Amino acid sequence: MYSDLREVIDAAVKGPWTVLKETVHEQNLHTLSEKNKVRSPPKISHFYCTETNYLYTAITNSAPPCSHFYLIREKSTESKSNGVEVIGVRFCCADNESSIPSTSFCMETETNFQISDLKFYSKDTITVLLLEDNLGDKNSPYLFHYSIKSLLSQLKSVKGGTDQPLGQDIPILEVCAFSEKNYCKRLEGTKALQLAVSGSRKVSCVLFSTKILVRLYEMDADEEEEEEETEHEESMKDARKDDMLSDEEVEIDKPDKV
Repeated sequence: MYSDLREVIDAAVKGPWTVLKETVHEQNLHTLSEKNKVRSPPKISHFYCTETNYLYTAITNSAPPCSHFYLIREKSTESKSNGVEVIGVRFCCADNESSIPSTSFCMETETNFQISDLKFYSKDTITVLLLEDNLGDKNSPYLFHYSIKSLLSQLKSVKGGTDQPLGQDIPILEVCAFSEKNYCKRLEGTKALQLAVSGSRKVSCVLFSTKILVRLYEMDADEEEEEEETEHEESMKDARKDDMLSDEEVEIDKPDKV
């Protein structure tokens, strides 16, 4: 009885490993970095945009904390990959728009912030957990909300199928974390370890280094409050206009008698 039921279930339902084996195939292969003694992997995050069919990947140059990350874009609808587009990004305090070429994927550059973790928040935004780059014990982490739209025009094409590390000769752009157009929140009294985000719920979650406590942050709370205030002001204006129209006396000009 059980064996018959098992055969029916196996014939009707495919396991995840079967689906992956039948649908997943290699489209592109790139060397990320030279093998080193560090066992910890780099931080990586993916986002697939259904509108443009682009697959976005953000990957740090080494295990955290690290100096910069690479944004990679690839067209997913092509049967054979023509390579990817890449740009490097690091974060600083000063507003410096210059860029420097990296000589290797594992290059460590002097910067004001180190990247602890990163996650795609939406198709246009990436959330990064930053640490101050100094030797003090009282370093507070920063929750940084960064729009990647400005990076898309800076992407550099890289062909696949080569043994050259992906970060070789890729420009690294410096981004000011304290720019007015960016959301950057200092997490006072927090020893942050990892990050999780949800763009649909508009929240970010930070895991403490103790791996016991987590803290939630509403990312778009200020924008929602401003929208509500604007809608309230517009509704009040409309109400005042209606009152003024109802209170006005309408005068009708009568024609003069001949």
